[in-house]
Amino acid sequence: MKKIPFKNKKKIEKETNKKVSQKLITPNEKKVKLTPEEIEKELIKFDFTIKYGPFKGITRKERFERAKRFNLGVSDHILNLINSDKRFEWAYFEYLI
Repeated sequence: MKKIPFKNKKKIEKETNKKVSQKLITPNEKKVKLTPEEIEKELIKFDFTIKYGPFKGITRKERFERAKRFNLGVSDHILNLINSDKRFEWAYFEYLI
């Protein structure tokens, strides 16, 4: 095994941790069938996340695309959930307001 100089060791550990975390199973790789209630709960979390911007007057897909365009770290799993059924198109709060 090659010995790593001490000052580079932390940098290598960080890169290794990034690679490992990227290889972790993401929600869309699990291939678990979610119930409509579970999908709605996931999407409500998306609706409540203020960093993706306001939800009033736009569809969840438009909001997702805007978040992607501004690199706000939104997961592609959300888009899969939105596209899974027509009833998930609008934010939950649009029906209440």
